[in-house]
Amino acid sequence: MRQIAEEIEIAGATEWILFETYGETSRTINELDELQNVKQRLNQSYYRLNTLTLRILEAQPIASDVMVNLLTQAINDGFVNLQACHASI
Repeated sequence: MRQIAEEIEIAGATEWILFETYGETSRTINELDELQNVKQRLNQSYYRLNTLTLRILEAQPIASDVMVNLLTQAINDGFVNLQACHASI
């Protein structure tokens, strides 16, 4: 989750710098939109991981296999999403 949070911060900083330097013009609008999409996708991954982690903590002492499988899938999806978003920044 830390890596996703860091990437959200990088995307936001990149978006801000681009906007402050060049403004919202026909030349920058696509990049600004892409950075917004990157932040949204990363936010969804972060929220999903955080929610599942909280549910597993609440299910203690033993989390169900379904919850563990969902968390494993969320981690895998988050990693793939993180790589794709990183390439977009």
